[in-house]
Amino acid sequence: MNTRNRLQIIRCEISFDEARTRFPSIPPRILKSIYHYVEDKTPTGDFLKAVLSNDLFNAFGRADEENEKNLFNICIFIYNYIPTCCYGSLDKVLEWLKKED
Repeated sequence: MNTRNRLQIIRCEISFDEARTRFPSIPPRILKSIYHYVEDKTPTGDFLKAVLSNDLFNAFGRADEENEKNLFNICIFIYNYIPTCCYGSLDKVLEWLKKED
């Protein structure tokens, strides 16, 4: 399988509906943003960019009240259900967004 084909099959490991069921406290707009980021390489807002970049201080600094309360669950979802090539450092996030399908 060439790189182009491999990149096309990278997806979140569970469906959006299943994620909503397993993580009801995560705001739907945040889950949608994560799915668009992973599957369509759509840039996120500054809060999610900080979370995906593993920048705790920035994530808390940019979180609204709802996301601040749910940051742990957002991190659990990302850690368990999105491919590791998409998160973990700012370099990984920027590289992911630059990749072509």
